[in-house]
Amino acid sequence: MDAYKTNMQTWKEQYRTWMTSREKAIGEAEGTIDQSNKDYGKMFQVNVLSHWSILGLLMTGMFALIFWAQKRKDAAV
Repeated sequence: MDAYKTNMQTWKEQYRTWMTSREKAIGEAEGTIDQSNKDYGKMFQVNVLSHWSILGLLMTGMFALIFWAQKRKDAAV
């Protein structure tokens, strides 16, 4: 019975040490993530649909300009 108690005490100490280091690592990681959200939060909160819409409009406009320039050049030749 004494061996069991000794083994349990050893396990408890190892577990406590492991849990302390684990909580420290998790706390540091959460702090890093929280600071990143505070510093760059606006960059993570974008509306992808609106940005893609703007990009689509720009591509359509560029295509129209290229098409118009080619037709104009063909008509001039």
